[in-house]
Amino acid sequence: MKQNNKGFTLVELMVCFVLLGILMVAAAQVISSSSQVYYFSKSTSYGIQASQIIATEVRGDLEDAVIMYIDKNAVKRPEDSPMLSGADGCAVYISGAGDAITFINGKGEQICYSLQKGESLEENVLTRSSVKIYDDFFNQKTYSTSDFNEKVFDSKHVGMGYRVKEVKFYMFNNRNKNTYAANLSPTPMPTGDYPVIVLELTVNSPQYGDYTCTEYIPLYNFYCIETDQLNKLVK
Repeated sequence: MKQNNKGFTLVELMVCFVLLGILMVAAAQVISSSSQVYYFSKSTSYGIQASQIIATEVRGDLEDAVIMYIDKNAVKRPEDSPMLSGADGCAVYISGAGDAITFINGKGEQICYSLQKGESLEENVLTRSSVKIYDDFFNQKTYSTSDFNEKVFDSKHVGMGYRVKEVKFYMFNNRNKNTYAANLSPTPMPTGDYPVIVLELTVNSPQYGDYTCTEYIPLYNFYCIETDQLNKLVK
């Protein structure tokens, strides 16, 4: 009997290896895409958690803001403090750069959120300064500098290695007043009967990069304020 020792030809082997290579490249692309999607989802999830730690606290404070005038002469702070600069007579004061906001809450406390920028991003901190300047009956009270409380949102407080990179406050329907946003237009959003403060908060992680969240915070105690009155109360 004739023996059949015929095997694969060189052309068949080359075709097989080419097809195998194509399949391996396709599989690598699928794995790479899946990894990128997972990494993006993870970074977004962590960014949301980190930013909401701060945004939730700011929202809780601002929603309790009341129409009580800020008296900069009654607040003993350093001259460069946003709790002093330009805040006289305003119920809610936003600094010219938009990186600080000062107001009085329902407990008679004057509160200021301010971004303190360091020489590097790692040194940036958001501070919450507060002092009780009115008693329970909203009569102005005396106090000393030791009555000031300060909370610092640094990487340890925010968690997951995130730190505050940028903070911007502005009135929803008056964004162009702030120098930092002179070329921007407000984002359409119904304000109803309440003026709305917009918070844009950017947090940064060395591993995952930047994440920016936007919070629309209504001032419930400023219900049905006329525009001209609002301009005097919120700056």
